[in-house]
Amino acid sequence: MYFLRVVCITATIFASSFSRANESLEPVVRMFMNGMERHEFAMVSNAALRCSSLSMLISAVLRRDTNYSETAKRLEDQSNDYSIVGQYTVAALRKHRGVDVNVDEIQERVSQQMSQFAEIYVKRMNSNQLSTGDMWSSDELIKGDLESCKNLRILSSEEWGKTLESNNWDYWDEAFKGE
Repeated sequence: MYFLRVVCITATIFASSFSRANESLEPVVRMFMNGMERHEFAMVSNAALRCSSLSMLISAVLRRDTNYSETAKRLEDQSNDYSIVGQYTVAALRKHRGVDVNVDEIQERVSQQMSQFAEIYVKRMNSNQLSTGDMWSSDELIKGDLESCKNLRILSSEEWGKTLESNNWDYWDEAFKGE
C-alpha cells in the first residue's frame, strides 16, 4: 500500500494541471486545533492526513529535483507516520460512532483523502512555481503547514492512543488550556 501511495502521489505531481489553487484552504493548525477543541476525531484525522500528503509531496519533489535524500527520507517517514495516525483516528471515529471498523475501507478512504489533499497542494505549488519560480518557500500557507506538521507528532503519543481508545479528551483539554 505504501508503494502504491507513493506512486499515486508522485504521479499527481507530474500529471496535475496548472489550474488555480484553492485559496480558501485553512491552515492545518486551525483544522487540528478545531478538532481538539470540539473533540472531533474527523478534523484531527484530516489534519494528520494533510500533513502526510504535504510531507510526501515535498519528499517526492526533493527526490526528483535535488540531492537532499536525507531530508526526503525523513519527510517520507513522517508522511507514513501521519498516514498511520490518520488511519487509527478514522478507526476510532467509526468505533465511537457505532460504525463497523473495516480496515480495507478505512485504508481506501484515507488514500482518497490524501489524494484530495495532495491535489490541492500540487495546484498551489504549480501556481507558485509559475508565478514566483518557487514551489513552496514563498507560500505562507505551505510553510506554516510544514511547521505545524512538526507539532502534530504528539498524535503518535501514548496519550493520543488512550484518547482514541476511550474517547476521553480530558488530557488534551488540560494540555491546550489557554491556547
